[in-house]
Amino acid sequence: MSSPAQVIVGSSSGFAVAASSTPSLAAALHSNRMEQDQIVRVRGRNKCFWTENEVQVLIVTLQDMACDPSWKTDGGFKSNYMAEVHKRMLSKIPTLTKQVTPHIESKIKWLKTRFHIINDMCRQSGCQWNDVEEKNSMLKAMV
Repeated sequence: MSSPAQVIVGSSSGFAVAASSTPSLAAALHSNRMEQDQIVRVRGRNKCFWTENEVQVLIVTLQDMACDPSWKTDGGFKSNYMAEVHKRMLSKIPTLTKQVTPHIESKIKWLKTRFHIINDMCRQSGCQWNDVEEKNSMLKAMV
């Protein structure tokens, strides 16, 4: 005869062991607990889409904070600057639904990578930003 299945259920006060005679009850208790405690995040399903206005407000907010000496340090921004970015964005867009983590953090990370790619391209000789066409243009070398 097999022993009854045991399910460990976590709570804020500790862990409780619930004995069950069937594995399906143990699985049901476990899945119910997961639904209550956490949202299962799957890559690509929980995408957060940014409007052009939201991205522009984020960039302007970061530029304003970069010019503000109370938020700058030697290597960048002071700690907890993301909360200030979120607060300033909310003052400009009251209907903003983006959270600091993961939305604003991931957008800043994405913008940094794009900035460094464009910056490296512009450092190459003969490359410059074309304001009219809003793109990088390479000057052709005359031989």
